[in-house]
Amino acid sequence: MINITVLYKPRVMSHSNTLEIESDFEKPSFISFTIASGTKPNISWTNIYGGKIGYWNVQDIGEEIFNVSSTIFPLEKSQLGQYSVRVLNNIGSIDLNIELVGFKVNVFPSKHICNVTNIIELTCNVSQHITSNLSNIWIHSYDGTEIRSLQGSIEKRSSKLQIPSCDYRDAGTYTCIWKSSTIVQSCSSTIHVQSHPVLISVQTLIHNGKTTIKVRFVSFPPPLEVLWFYKDTIISKPILSVGKSLQKTGVKIQIKTNMILVNGYVTSYQIKETKSPASAVEHYSCKVRNIIGNLDVSFPELNITRKEGLRNNTSKTAGVDGIIHWSIYVLSGVFFTVVVMIITISVLSDRELLQKYAKQGGENAIQSEQDIGSRNSRQPATCHSYEDVDYHAIEWRNFIGEASLPVNNALTVKIDASFESRDSEKTSDCAYQSENDVVTNSYLELL
Repeated sequence: MINITVLYKPRVMSHSNTLEIESDFEKPSFISFTIASGTKPNISWTNIYGGKIGYWNVQDIGEEIFNVSSTIFPLEKSQLGQYSVRVLNNIGSIDLNIELVGFKVNVFPSKHICNVTNIIELTCNVSQHITSNLSNIWIHSYDGTEIRSLQGSIEKRSSKLQIPSCDYRDAGTYTCIWKSSTIVQSCSSTIHVQSHPVLISVQTLIHNGKTTIKVRFVSFPPPLEVLWFYKDTIISKPILSVGKSLQKTGVKIQIKTNMILVNGYVTSYQIKETKSPASAVEHYSCKVRNIIGNLDVSFPELNITRKEGLRNNTSKTAGVDGIIHWSIYVLSGVFFTVVVMIITISVLSDRELLQKYAKQGGENAIQSEQDIGSRNSRQPATCHSYEDVDYHAIEWRNFIGEASLPVNNALTVKIDASFESRDSEKTSDCAYQSENDVVTNSYLELL
């Protein structure tokens, strides 16, 4: 009888050499795994993150199978992470990794392809039994650029996210994040959306008398065929693969408030023997097909970019800007003309009013003098006031060049006397009344 003994180095009885252990601060984390070894293995720590580590207990469970166990007691967040262990016997050794995590998070499905208009459904599970101290949020991003944050529907230890009627703008990475006051754990799922080709932009280039039409689009799955038409008649051979007439390129699409650069395509066609390409381009069209559907593209006349020797560069935007500038110029001229007319009319109206008021003022002044003279001739001496004397004295001086000198002297003497007796005006005998009548009559005769 022959006994054969096979000697081998230790091996772990699992599919991976990394063991994930849920942990919490100031609580011991228990570690246990099974080792196959021809002899009893020796185990030692090789990498420590700072937590309190326990000794290794090795238990022989029969037939060269051993169970090994220990503990790690993390004191703070920085002590979570990857610890290393070495298992050694007489033949060799293996290294094992032990990763302490606060809790585990996973998303199902991890990858998903959604057909356009279908519903995207993602489920995010957290291993921690008590989730009342955790918060959850979903982040949608594309190629590392965050697009939006979403709220899932939380039920027990799961967060479910639904996106109805998906299209190409819903593609990207969805990351489920669970947070506690001290720990953040996350897991992601990648979503692709199958859709008919989607138009991004069209462009017509005129360079050295030659016109080229370009179409930029996105397509997942990739395009199967591209055709060009003139008045609904096919004018090109089917483009079945990426080459000169169909190229991969980066295109920008707007998702919410972000402009995201994504993988796309550009196809082009050069118009031959066209005398007036600006007006003829509207007769052309393009069709792009993939396994989901088709994209039909036409070319409006205004969407033209001219490149004459690299000097004249115009586009649809430039044409619209020119129209706007011309409209502003015309409106400014009209506004200026209206303002000038209003000012002219105002000035003319003011002159007429001034002349009218001057004429009426003169007539009113004469009429006032006549009325005052009449009142002075009718009023008794005891009713005469100082203001009337003063007024006639001023008006008389205006006509001093026409009145006779003796009359003026007589009036002056009487007026000066009245000024001196102002305080006793009410008790005077008004002896100057007859002279005032003479002055008033002289003034009327002058008129």
